[in-house]
Amino acid sequence: MTETCDEENPHLITNVITTAAFLLDTEVNFKIHEGLKEKDLLPGIHLVDAGYPENEWMLKSQKEGIRVIGPARLNHHWQAKEGKGFALKDFKIDWENRQVVCPNGKIGKNWSTANFDGKAKYRVRFKSSDCLNCDKRINCTKSKKWQ
Repeated sequence: MTETCDEENPHLITNVITTAAFLLDTEVNFKIHEGLKEKDLLPGIHLVDAGYPENEWMLKSQKEGIRVIGPARLNHHWQAKEGKGFALKDFKIDWENRQVVCPNGKIGKNWSTANFDGKAKYRVRFKSSDCLNCDKRINCTKSKKWQ
């Protein structure tokens, strides 16, 4: 739900979007601004809760003159919680050749792309033989498949 909150004006609901419960809030970000734009109601400042901040949307909003303000999302991955393990930054991504090199030097080539609401999602798989024999596996995955 989007609502005006200017001090000098009444607070009015300007846009409502409902989705399936399993969708993340970030999946509707672009639809929110599209709906507001159709009504000529794009805000100068858009206050959001922790479910909405997402880099691509925030950058696009900034280019359109909208300042999105909200708390940074927490990293809930086990690596962040435990303060160990590898993160995305530890992998070298070669976008041109569609390859990823893991921290132990193995190359993942099985690259697939999916498009969800105009946003690209990428998945790269490594050979199971590379992962099964890796001495750094404990810092990479907790999958039972690799144990």
